[in-house]
Amino acid sequence: MKIFTLLRKIKGSELSIFQKYLRFVYEKSDSALPLFDYLRKFYPDFEMARNMEPKTLHAKLFADKPYYEKRIANLCSDLYLDLKNFLLFREIRNNPFEIKYLWLTILKRRNLNNEFYKAAKQLHEDTQAKKQKSTLDYLQGVVANRTYFYESDPTDTVVGAKEYQDYADNLDICYALLRLKTACEMASLNRIKGGQYALDNIPHVLALIPQDKITAHPLLHLYLELYNLVQHPSDGTYNQAASLFRQYATEIDAEELIKALSYLTNYCAARVRSGEAVFWEIALQVIQFTFAHTTFSRVGALSSIQFNNIVQIACNAKEYAWAKEFIKQQSQYLEIDQQADTQLMAEVTLLFEQHKYTETLEILSKN
Repeated sequence: MKIFTLLRKIKGSELSIFQKYLRFVYEKSDSALPLFDYLRKFYPDFEMARNMEPKTLHAKLFADKPYYEKRIANLCSDLYLDLKNFLLFREIRNNPFEIKYLWLTILKRRNLNNEFYKAAKQLHEDTQAKKQKSTLDYLQGVVANRTYFYESDPTDTVVGAKEYQDYADNLDICYALLRLKTACEMASLNRIKGGQYALDNIPHVLALIPQDKITAHPLLHLYLELYNLVQHPSDGTYNQAASLFRQYATEIDAEELIKALSYLTNYCAARVRSGEAVFWEIALQVIQFTFAHTTFSRVGALSSIQFNNIVQIACNAKEYAWAKEFIKQQSQYLEIDQQADTQLMAEVTLLFEQHKYTETLEILSKN
């Protein structure tokens, strides 16, 4: 059931808050509360399959009623929707842009035009003042600017030719960033799958970028160099991209930085395959720099593949102490339901690479 899939993604600290939310929602009917109270006992993995079967759930929750499978299916569906709404509420509450844009929608639909114009202008000014560290920041800027320029007060004389030109330039920059990021992935896949993805229009995309504004957009500037690296891999293009990566590390969102890091480490791995083992150390240097200059803000920011690749690179560079500390410090940013298995795999890799085979077998036998 999909309710279990979603429940596995919940933090332990959120369970009690969700229970309070359910008590509020089911003030008159508490049918979903017993189900949640029963299920939470098996958090976080919900692997006791027998206890999760519809008949078992029915017997626990409706002992005085004959078995009716649809009753449990409906209850699980209701609980899933409750959890979905709870997570949406918490996410929106922690995202000022979403709150402001939803408020704009409410004002617009209720024809509160004067308040709408003021709120649209404020949202435009807020996004203009905010540093654009991620792709999402650029997309939010496009949404805010579109609302301001096309749905705002028609009598506002502040909006002139320069403002429209800035708006157009920002649209081009956002589009160029999105296309460059996609092009980096496509170019990488071309090397793996033999040229299946066409990149003929990328020069036209690059022509959209105002050259006098490139340094004002660190993420875009970095992806220009990363695209050059992926398309024309060499120590020279690597050094250029790695240099910008270090220069802009504090000006780019942590999750964006980790994605960009993968292109640098992929190049290093290719150089190792060509016989240059020193590139394990070069790859680790840029990894260490990354984690020394960035902090994640949410669980799930690191994928299990990225996590174990980093541990393997550290082991290949024989930096075992750093790998051990990385596992300890960064495993909290893995997806909740992947933390235990991913951390176990990393610890096994670390022991195995140090030729501690007895300890490797011991830790595997316990899991």
